[in-house]
Formats: sequence, C-alpha cells, structure tokens
Amino acid sequence: MRRSTRLLTARIALATLPVLAVVSCSEGRDPGQRPGAEGVREVVPLYASALADGNGTRACALMSKAAQDALAKRAAGDNCPQSVKTVAGRLDQASAAALRKVKMKDPQVDGSTATVELQLDGSQQGAIDALGSTKLTLVQIDERWHIDAVPAG
Repeated sequence: MRRSTRLLTARIALATLPVLAVVSCSEGRDPGQRPGAEGVREVVPLYASALADGNGTRACALMSKAAQDALAKRAAGDNCPQSVKTVAGRLDQASAAALRKVKMKDPQVDGSTATVELQLDGSQQGAIDALGSTKLTLVQIDERWHIDAVPAG
C-alpha cells in the first residue's frame, strides 16, 4: 500500500508540472504590457520606487533611451544606472517614502503616448526634484509603456 501511495503522489506531481509552467510563464510578463491606462498605472509606481531605492537597473529598464540619456545629463552621470543612484542619494527619507507610495491622477492616454500627473505637494519637494516634475510622459515601445520624459530640473 505504501509504495502505491508514493507512486500515485509522484504521478500527480508530474502531471501538474505542465500546468505550473504555463501559470508561471503567464505571470512573468514585463511591467507595462497591459494596454492603455492600466499599463501606465503599473509602470509609474514601479519606476518611482526604483528611483527611491536607487535601483538603476530596474528604473532604467522602465525608461525609454531618450529618458535614460536625459536623466544621465541631469544627474551629471556617465550612464542611467549610475544617475539613478546619484538621484536616490540626494533624497531625504520623507521624499524616498513619498516616491515609494506615490499616487497619481488618471493617466491621459493618446495612442502610444500618455501623460500622468503625480499627486505630490510642496512638502515633498525632494521627490519632485528626483522625478524632475510632477507630470510624467510615457511612450509605448514594443507594446510596453516606458517613462519617456525626464524634465531638466
């Protein structure tokens, strides 16, 4: 009896592997692949958190090439990841916290571009300075939303 129970358990486990593989693959989509405003709502908080944490790899992956170059120029860095770390290093704790839980108004989507206004106030000036503005522009590249405009500031 005991051997047959183990054999049955092993067969059930093997039978569920293809199902688990399909589920994990569908959950592994890139951020920002959702259409329209949903994708924008997904990307903006991920970007703001990555910026607050100094995670240059993550923040830069959510940006267009033009935005990466603009951030590097604004932060006087050699590249985007280094510039994200520089910007994060300038944040006080309150500003970093504001970025990690940033709220936004409804995104305005027009085809493959979008704008979104973040709800940050004057008391969160460090967060505003890190972003360059309270208004972000996004663009779809290969059906995925990216932060596109990092204003000079």
